[in-house]
Amino acid sequence: PEVERVLYEHPAILEAAVVGLTHPRWGEVPRAFVVFRPGTSAGTDELRDFCRTRLAKFKVPVRFDVVD
Repeated sequence: PEVERVLYEHPAILEAAVVGLTHPRWGEVPRAFVVFRPGTSAGTDELRDFCRTRLAKFKVPVRFDVVD
């Protein structure tokens, strides 16, 4: 819920869901699925930087997937 809450603060994001992605070293890392508001978009680097300013490093998604 914390990571999703932060993603919802981004002006381009309409919906967000975060799941655990298996990682060989860390066990699990966050992976985000996002839906953009109509007429908006954001790059992976922008979303990652946005999260980095609001979350602990280990909570920042390592992957962002855009879905309809």
